[in-house]
Amino acid sequence: MKLCPHCSAQAQTVDKKCPHCGKKYKKGSLALKILLGLAVLMIVVIGGCTALLGAGINEAVEQLDEQQAASAISQETFDAIQVGATRADVEAAVAPAVPQDTQEFTQDGVLDAADINQSCLYFNREGGEFGDVFQFCFDGDVLTTKNSY
Repeated sequence: MKLCPHCSAQAQTVDKKCPHCGKKYKKGSLALKILLGLAVLMIVVIGGCTALLGAGINEAVEQLDEQQAASAISQETFDAIQVGATRADVEAAVAPAVPQDTQEFTQDGVLDAADINQSCLYFNREGGEFGDVFQFCFDGDVLTTKNSY
């Protein structure tokens, strides 16, 4: 004996459809509908999080690119600066670029009490990869070394 979940009629049959209303005896499982709903919800949530994360990463990359461009100089500018130039001459040659990083060192003099002041300026290579830098190092106000990494 089968009880139709749609019309509540009872029938003694092996058919898969109710002889009264013609609908299938099996109703969709509630657990299956809940699982399907949760799967769709998870896909929507994951898709939304991915879109937000992607937008945040793109914004961070754009900001980093702008910062690197502000401190970038060309290979020609680097080559034109000669050891022995003053710090003011170097800063004028690289303008409007600003250093990506500056390091200042002060050491006590060995033979006399005069302090030794050293500093290095770092600029990005224009059109280079991340981490391509130019380094200018000074003793006091005079350029003593320059390096390309």
